[in-house]
Amino acid sequence: MTQQPPLLAKLAELWPPALWQDVHVLVAVSGGKDSVTLLHLLQGLKSTGAGVVVAAHLNHRLRGEASDDDESFVRQFCDDLGVPLDIGQADVASAAQSQGDG
Repeated sequence: MTQQPPLLAKLAELWPPALWQDVHVLVAVSGGKDSVTLLHLLQGLKSTGAGVVVAAHLNHRLRGEASDDDESFVRQFCDDLGVPLDIGQADVASAAQSQGDG
């Protein structure tokens, strides 16, 4: 029998897959190490049931090209994992500025 990596085993212990296999799980993925790792681990634990692991990414457009690069990375990562992805885009800086004009 193949042993799970320690982080995967710990997640399975803390949130047993049997508890969530039949529900959809939405993972907010920024493109950073923490959220990418969480998505990868949850997808690795998902094996049966009607539920689906789904990713969501919001491009806040705060860092110009770097924000677009994060979106592209998340899109490719989810595609590679076979995880459905919902992407939103918002111009947070402009919205904050327009609220300050009131």
